[in-house]
Amino acid sequence: MDSLKTAIKLPKIQLALILGVLGIAAVIFGRQKGAAITVPAALLICISIDYLLIRLRKIQPFLLSAAMVSGLIVGLLAFPLLPWYYLLTVCFLAIASKNFLRRQSRHFFNPAALGLFLAGLIFHENISWWGVVYDGIILLLLLLVPAYVSVFRMKKTWSIVGFLFIFGLIQVILRISHSSVLSILESTILSPQIIFFSLVMLPEPMTSPNNSKMQLLYGILVAVVASLGSFVKSVFIPDPLILGLLTGNFVFYWIRLRIP
Repeated sequence: MDSLKTAIKLPKIQLALILGVLGIAAVIFGRQKGAAITVPAALLICISIDYLLIRLRKIQPFLLSAAMVSGLIVGLLAFPLLPWYYLLTVCFLAIASKNFLRRQSRHFFNPAALGLFLAGLIFHENISWWGVVYDGIILLLLLLVPAYVSVFRMKKTWSIVGFLFIFGLIQVILRISHSSVLSILESTILSPQIIFFSLVMLPEPMTSPNNSKMQLLYGILVAVVASLGSFVKSVFIPDPLILGLLTGNFVFYWIRLRIP
């Protein structure tokens, strides 16, 4: 019982529980065919692959909280009607990157983001965000709950603020001649997709800075790259937000080696 209480207090376990509730809500209210299989399947596959790779690396098995979070994110973002091998590929690439694309005990990229992005390139599929884009007040309330973990537990406030401010500003500048400021903000930084991205994926603790100034710069870089990516039409990009996130992960990984 004490070990269970200790585990529940861990930020990643708390995030996994929140994402689990989001997954259940997405299955019930999103009404996407195949979703009831996709979410638990992604979770189980990621945990299983992580366990096997940890044993392959001859590391003593531990609580696989990162695999839980990655699996639930994949389940919420990978379109349920795609072939089974697409989901398997996403999960394998995500967990393999976590185990092998690393240095000094830190992995380079957000695992779920990299798995989704690479599988998108391989199969030429966009990332759907199906589990976090349906309408309803229940979804909006649930999407705000991860702020407890990312803001209060992991102290990643400035990454989120920097991203949302610059991303919203760029979108307003680029679209102001076609829409009002309010409508632009409603469709960008106030949209369920952006809320989920900024509160769940952007502040992932192993791949985002801890220092407040670095957090702010990290959020700004992700916002700029994501905004530019959304306007590139000549090259296939599975998702501009994920492109921005992976760019920020890579750049600030090397910076974090020198500035904690």
